[in-house]
Parts: sequence; C-alpha cells; structure tokens
Amino acid sequence: MTEKKPDPTLEHRVNRLASDLVEAQRKIHRMEMHGGFTDAKTHSMRAARIENRVDVVETKIDALLDVAAAHVALLEDHLQDRHDADLARDDTFDIINFRKIRKRLHVLAERLGLNKRRDLTEARRSESRLRRQQAANP
Repeated sequence: MTEKKPDPTLEHRVNRLASDLVEAQRKIHRMEMHGGFTDAKTHSMRAARIENRVDVVETKIDALLDVAAAHVALLEDHLQDRHDADLARDDTFDIINFRKIRKRLHVLAERLGLNKRRDLTEARRSESRLRRQQAANP
C-alpha cells in the first residue's frame, strides 16, 4: 500500500530551518531595498530627504517664474520702445508669440490662484516675511 515517510532526522530538520532562515533574511533584505519593508527610522530619513528635495524644487520654481515674468516684461518694453509695436493689434510673428507667452503666464497664475500681479507681489512678500521669521527663530 502506501509507505509512510520516515521521520526526518534532527540534523535534517536543523539544516532545513537554517535554509529557511537564510531565505527569510534574503526576502527581508530584498523588501528593504525595494521599499516594501522598512523600519520607522528609515522612513523618517527618506521623508526628510524628500522634504529637502521638495524645498529645493520649490525654490527653483519660484526663481524660474520670476525670471519668466521679468523676460516677458523686458520683451514687452522692447517691442513697445524699439519697434513701436501695438501689442493689442499688431499681427507680426513676434507680437503674436509675445501674446501667446503672456497668455500662458496668465493661465498659470490663474491656476495657482494668483490672478493679479498685485497678488503675486503680496504672496512673495508674505512668504519672505515667513522665511525671515523662521530663520530668526531656529
């Protein structure tokens, strides 16, 4: 009929437990490396690094938006002063492109909730005040 398997020896069971332990350690290490399993300290360190990177990105975006606004103002002044352009009515390619840029910046400001130039200035001033206060109270 069916033969019964012999009971594994103690040495065999120890070897099997050791191989299972090695496999479990390998799985834990793999999960740690791929983000599936980490301790609280590692999460905290990763969160701090992500926050630092977000701060850097926000600073760079602010600078780029300021530069873009300054370029549009410079282009507007140049077209009016040097080329006597009527920015509302002329149909030359440079004025059409200028109007597209200006419209895109207005759409961006509207999406950010900064509809007027005054709002942009006030937001920057309030951010500067907050930054100064935070820097003064470390």
